[in-house]
Amino acid sequence: MDRAVRFARSIPALHRFTWMTRILLAMAFLPTGAVKMLNRRFTTISVEDPIGLFFETLYQTTDLWIFIGAMQMLAAVFLLIPGMRTL
Repeated sequence: MDRAVRFARSIPALHRFTWMTRILLAMAFLPTGAVKMLNRRFTTISVEDPIGLFFETLYQTTDLWIFIGAMQMLAAVFLLIPGMRTL
């Protein structure tokens, strides 16, 4: 595995692609995590839809909703710190 990682890091295009992917993931996690940490609804999907019901149920469990948002924001930060990317 170490050999495969060293090989992948030796290719500049793969290294840039990896960083670009990390940045895009962080950009996706930050706003969604912030919405949840502010205890706001994530979506306007009706509760008639199973996905809308799922998000509404999570929203109603306030502490869990805020915790999920905090973990999303922490994951976004960890993605951008090279030493923490494995976490």
